Amino acid sequence: MKQYLIGFISATMLTTSFFLFVGAKKRSIDNLTVQKITIVDESGNQVGEIGNKQLKFLFLA
Repeated sequence: MKQYLIGFISATMLTTSFFLFVGAKKRSIDNLTVQKITIVDESGNQVGEIGNKQLKFLFLA
């Protein structure tokens, strides 16, 4: 039973990897440029911020 489970997990991962590699349209990763990242909690309240107009790199409320 244990070997069957390991084989099933391996086959699932290989199949998923195959579809990810074949389905990828871009072969390179571009740079991501953002001005500000805002951190919010479950209620939607801002609890932190990384980068803003005053060039602060990290702010946690």
